[in-house]
Amino acid sequence: MRKNGNMEKNKTSIEDLKSMKQKIDQAQNIAVFCHVRPDGDAMGSMTGFGWALENAGKSVQFVCPDELPPDGWLRPEELGRTVAYVREPEPYDLSILLDISDIERAGSYFSGVGSPKPDICIDHHISNDGIAELNWIDPDAPATASLVAGLLPRLGMAIDSDIASMLLSGIVMDTIGFSTSNTNPQVLEISAELMKSGADLYTITQKVLKAHSYEVSKYWARGLSKLNRDGQLVWTWFTEEDREQSGYFYKDDAHLIDHLISTDTALAAIIFIPTAPETVKVSWRAKPGLYVAAVARSFGGGGHLAAAGAEVKGILPDVMDAVLNETKREILRLHPNLTSKGRITSKSTSDWNEIV
Repeated sequence: MRKNGNMEKNKTSIEDLKSMKQKIDQAQNIAVFCHVRPDGDAMGSMTGFGWALENAGKSVQFVCPDELPPDGWLRPEELGRTVAYVREPEPYDLSILLDISDIERAGSYFSGVGSPKPDICIDHHISNDGIAELNWIDPDAPATASLVAGLLPRLGMAIDSDIASMLLSGIVMDTIGFSTSNTNPQVLEISAELMKSGADLYTITQKVLKAHSYEVSKYWARGLSKLNRDGQLVWTWFTEEDREQSGYFYKDDAHLIDHLISTDTALAAIIFIPTAPETVKVSWRAKPGLYVAAVARSFGGGGHLAAAGAEVKGILPDVMDAVLNETKREILRLHPNLTSKGRITSKSTSDWNEIV
């Protein structure tokens, strides 16, 4: 059981499991939620858990408070099924949050004035302090989908081939094909059990991890053309023009961040994306040993030790200056012998005129 300072981060217990089962058993209409800008783990966890609830005789609402992701997840249609995802729920007996690290990530339904408190949260982000009445949080788990896969049998719910496929897709996406530093023997064993239940690892990997559109390739090209480096830190940014010129209209990085962190000399990678007037989405990735979740938290965000994000108020150049320098300070704090060009400013960023 891991602790962060005085705060216990692994929030799982037999008592919580019994309470969760009791809440689910007593509810008939259950709403399952994923986070804004959902990824493969969020969609796989929510959909797989929801299907298990339906198989147990529950009426389920699948709530996605944002646009469905264009790629990086296993669509129900690939399994011959359809799901009516909705932005906000109708009245329900029980709410279950999947892969949601803080209440803002749950969308406006839970974050507005007078909003209800979620009933259950199942998550694996280290920055999650417990946002529901009952929290099942394990930051050592590589994916929320792996937590769900372990929970369902203990809750008395079966995992059929469709559920197994959805959960394995979430694991594959969040571990980037079992290549992240937090991939452990337990998640490999869980994945093997999901394969025994009917999940096809090869097909899932091709669909959620390797397949991408022509528009994504053009979008990546625009981001890579602005790539910068300062010592062990690499970064780039996307703008509305990049989306228009490439034909990719989602306000995310299309998983480019996972490619950037594979740069051999990089300890950290960052991508900046303006999502609204004077609001910038920041995504961090890091090599093992550099904990970017702490940096993200200083800007009001959070996430995992080596993968984090934040929505930062301000115009793009100012946000970039602040975030890059805070990240650089963290790198130099942990690795004081590394060399650097000095403080990063607009003058040290190539093609800066494109963003001001």
